[in-house]
Amino acid sequence: MGIKARIGIVGAGLAGLTCARQLRDAGHMIEVFERDGLLGGRLQTERDDAVRYDSGAQYVTARTREFKRLLDSLALAGHASGWSPRLLLGGSDLVGEIAPQDWYVGIPGMGSLVRPLADDVRVNLNARVRGLQRVEGRWMLQISDRDEMAGPFHAVLLTAPAPESYPLLADHEELFDEMTRVRMLPCWTVLLQFAAPLPVEFDVGARLTESIAWIARDSSKPNRKRGQENWVLQSSPEFSRQFLEEEPEDVARQLWLEMQSALGLVEVTPMVLNARLWRHALVERTLGASCIFSRDAMLGAAGDWCLGSRAEAAFESASALVRRVREALS
Repeated sequence: MGIKARIGIVGAGLAGLTCARQLRDAGHMIEVFERDGLLGGRLQTERDDAVRYDSGAQYVTARTREFKRLLDSLALAGHASGWSPRLLLGGSDLVGEIAPQDWYVGIPGMGSLVRPLADDVRVNLNARVRGLQRVEGRWMLQISDRDEMAGPFHAVLLTAPAPESYPLLADHEELFDEMTRVRMLPCWTVLLQFAAPLPVEFDVGARLTESIAWIARDSSKPNRKRGQENWVLQSSPEFSRQFLEEEPEDVARQLWLEMQSALGLVEVTPMVLNARLWRHALVERTLGASCIFSRDAMLGAAGDWCLGSRAEAAFESASALVRRVREALS
């Protein structure tokens, strides 16, 4: 029989909370540390006053039986639903192998897909981990902006994007040097609200211009607040890299003017116009393995960056890491 271990998890996105839920269900004591003030990572729902926006991933799909089972259970509990948006003419290029009738979204926002995974798990928000220390065979976490250490933990798992996780792991095991192969791309997201529905006959468009990779009528998703006309615009990686250090308000204005011109919205002005940068939004080059785990150090790392940009890749990577941890503790 395996030991019941105390395990620290860094990151409260889909990968981190999948690890937390599966390890808690196996009887281990779990504590999660998230630098942001919200759960979900890139499956995040943000608020601007009374307005909700899915500012990261716009929908998820399932190709594996295990992830489909999770999504179906979330839908049964009222946390998820299918979404079949109207596509911009020519938008068949958008869907690839997955048709829009197979798109899932969270209810009432994308963050609802991960929030149930945090039930009965201790999650520390606004808790940025800035270092790991080995003390008498156990791990202690240094928390930024707090005069405290968290722990001790039998194992620590990092599920943030590879460029954020690697600096915490680099001094402890050469094994984690493999993470330097990973390449991730940035993405500017613009959040817009309008006083009336836009005069366009679609809900989703891809590759609208060279700078705009995606636009979506966020309020067209099921169980969104009625009477609101909310849109999400996401920039291309090329635009994001070029304007990586620009002020959010300048980026928002530039991308809105480009959207306005492309759609002929001459007399339309948004009531809300904000932008946020996802510095590590998309996976350009994966790790090429499901996860990384050191049995000797009891340190591991997982995330979509191991396998691909899809949300399902984060779930698969986390599940693989959980199996490695459970084998080490058995």
